[in-house]
Amino acid sequence: MDANGDVCFRIMDTRKGMEPAELTALQAKLDMAYPKRVPDGQEETSIGLTNIHIRLRLLFGEGYGITIDSRFGHGTTVTVKIPA
Repeated sequence: MDANGDVCFRIMDTRKGMEPAELTALQAKLDMAYPKRVPDGQEETSIGLTNIHIRLRLLFGEGYGITIDSRFGHGTTVTVKIPA
């Protein structure tokens, strides 16, 4: 539970983490209303996180969903936030 009483699931690893550019691109993708389209008009194959994030926001509102933090060389943390 966070300070607001919401449930936060955190999945962490201590492996290599993400390059800053990769993290920025992934975070930007989560901020999109719809998954990014590739040049030929078909959706990318990696829409799972974006799909879950969008569904959580539709169900619970703007303050909920998935966030990703990563430090290259130290690991990555994915947080899923939902109301209690």
